[in-house]
Formats: sequence, structure tokens, C-alpha cells
Amino acid sequence: MNQEKVRYIYESTDGGRTVYRRVPGSSLRKKISVTTEEQKIDYEKFLQISDIAKTDPAIQEILDQLYTYWTLKYS
Repeated sequence: MNQEKVRYIYESTDGGRTVYRRVPGSSLRKKISVTTEEQKIDYEKFLQISDIAKTDPAIQEILDQLYTYWTLKYS
């Protein structure tokens, strides 16, 4: 079966506390997460995620996207 991988655009208007996703070209979006104080990532967890990314291509791709976003927004 030949299935295309759907790419989404992820957006947040409140600094990342609430995240929505949508298909490019569409204005319809779906709420996918709401972050609370307890869900914020700490430095130790981030280091663990970074280590796992060395052997997990999906996590590495997400970290690459995060780095690109951070570079464009904050540097």
C-alpha cells in the first residue's frame, strides 16, 4: 500500500503552552497539546532525549526542527 506521509504545520499563539496543527494551505487546525507547569521539560530530560536521538531517527528529526525554529526565532 502506497501512503504519503502527511506533513503538518504546528502553531502556537501563546508561547507554546497550547499547540495546534494543520495541513499546509488549510485554515482548519486541531489542538494537539496544552502544556502545564508539570509538563515542562527539565535539562536532564533534554539530555536523555538528545542521547536517544543518536539512535532514533524520528526524535533526531524533531530535534533538528526544534533547532531550526530556535535559530530562526532567537538568533
